[in-house]
Amino acid sequence: MGEESGRLEESFYSVYKILKKDLEEKLKVSVKLIEPTIIIFMSLIICIIFLYVFIPMMNLVDLI
Repeated sequence: MGEESGRLEESFYSVYKILKKDLEEKLKVSVKLIEPTIIIFMSLIICIIFLYVFIPMMNLVDLI
């Protein structure tokens, strides 16, 4: 189409803009899905670390 009309560069640029916009939208959706997952994962790690510290302290208190 662009080759026949002599506007190959404009056609490629139009395709580039469409693909770029599509990729940006997909990245935004991916980030929106990944953020809560990361927050939950980090919360679990913090809870596990807290338990590893807190449980031995409670055991020491029981010994007194």
